[in-house]
Amino acid sequence: MDGCFHVMFLYCYFHFVVVCTEWTASVIDSGRFVSQHTHTCDSWSCRFKPETRHCYKQIQCRHSCDPYAISNGVVSCASHFEGESCSVNCYRLYNLKGPSRIRCTRSGWSSFPYCIESGNCGYDFERGPHFIQCLSRLWLEAGCSLNTNGSPTRNPDLVRKWNTMTVDEVRRDMAEYPRDGLITYNPYCQENEECFPAHATVLTSDGSRRTMAELRLGDRVLAVNAAGQPTFSEVLLWLDRRSTGREHYLLLDTEGSEETLYITPNHVLFIAPDNTTTSATATRRVPAFAKDILPGHLLYRHDPSTGSLEAKRVTDVRESESLGAYAPLTVEGNLVVGGHLVSCYTLQCRQHLAHLPFAPYRLLHTLRSSIPFLGDLLLPSPWQGEDREVGGQEGMHWYANAWYQLGLWMGYPFGETCYPSELQRYHYPRPATDPL
Repeated sequence: MDGCFHVMFLYCYFHFVVVCTEWTASVIDSGRFVSQHTHTCDSWSCRFKPETRHCYKQIQCRHSCDPYAISNGVVSCASHFEGESCSVNCYRLYNLKGPSRIRCTRSGWSSFPYCIESGNCGYDFERGPHFIQCLSRLWLEAGCSLNTNGSPTRNPDLVRKWNTMTVDEVRRDMAEYPRDGLITYNPYCQENEECFPAHATVLTSDGSRRTMAELRLGDRVLAVNAAGQPTFSEVLLWLDRRSTGREHYLLLDTEGSEETLYITPNHVLFIAPDNTTTSATATRRVPAFAKDILPGHLLYRHDPSTGSLEAKRVTDVRESESLGAYAPLTVEGNLVVGGHLVSCYTLQCRQHLAHLPFAPYRLLHTLRSSIPFLGDLLLPSPWQGEDREVGGQEGMHWYANAWYQLGLWMGYPFGETCYPSELQRYHYPRPATDPL
């Protein structure tokens, strides 16, 4: 029977004339012989009264489907013949995508459901391996970001370690990451925007103080030139700018100051090399990451009464969260934020290396200042495309991001302390008897 799809009707008309022998007539029902009729001739002759029998029986061949296999689940069937149905169920911690019953048809199974990870972690005492979704959920619950190098989606070594633990052990292990070290910020766990909060203030050339949220491209803000003299430097672009979301910041207090410096851990600022330093010249500025600053280090703070920058001792380092993340780039590559001299750059404390990639922007800025028409052809006006009253760019600038991605591709050690010996040498804890 071709393909076993078709239906054959058998019409039987029997006019029995059988000579001197025994015979059997069988009727087929659904592929099985269900009845028999036997007739026997006597020893003298085979003449007998003919019997007329009519039968209408249907013979149907049904398609057979291959057994349905499903990962992380089970399929229960009475048979695999056409017209039969099977139930599909997933193991615990898996979810079914598709119908829970499938039917065998002439063309195969009616649908193809499958089981996927639910993302649930199971009971606390259950040991791995664990779903990546489960580990990611626990990672977020611990207060860590999925965009860091310690994330379960990025670190197979940590995943292998966690897969040997129970759910409860994984949860307790991950809870330690946000509190790693003296400074609780841990780049393996927490994503850092390397900026200043929206409320951080700068001094502009018109004598007003503006917050980062109010600052616009083209504004001139207080900075320091190569000779260490205060100057007003134009804001060329936003290295990064995020007006929403709460970010992690270090809070640095210096002696005699009422204004606290909010700064991200991998942002660069400058310390003085000795207690007698009063000028912030290039040779007297030691760049350091904010995460490496301790009470006793000397930061440069602007004195409004004299207009100079004086070295003041750090008295306290703590942590907090604040709204927004802003990183302006000035022509000088530095600026005064919250009364303290800081770099425009992050993740790279060697300032000449951080400053060099932006030389083309500074050159075009010079051209625009000297030859406005030519400069605007090469580099649009800094506020072009930006609503100076409302905002502008959101996120990292494409040019800054391109250099950052190139550095990652080359394996550059971003965020690595550049001058550890200087940090130790230039640390001047305040004596216990020395009043503030």
